Amino acid sequence: GGAATTVEVAYAPDRVTVTVTDDGRRRLPVVDRSGETAPGGHGQLHMRERVSVAAGALEVGPVRGGGYRVRASFPVHAEKPAVVA
Repeated sequence: GGAATTVEVAYAPDRVTVTVTDDGRRRLPVVDRSGETAPGGHGQLHMRERVSVAAGALEVGPVRGGGYRVRASFPVHAEKPAVVA
């Protein structure tokens, strides 16, 4: 609600990185189906848990000049081709 957001996906042979950045403009509160303001406060914790399960790394924080960035990177394990004898 209100913040311009960019999503970037970068791929290297050994790593995939997903970066989501917003411009910091005021956002409207998240409202659930009942019309109540949705609670928050555990998003980063849950992201860290999910990223760690995949042996990845998570960086979160404010961006200089305003806005916020979330960057998750994950290792890519190339499968070795099967050798048929």
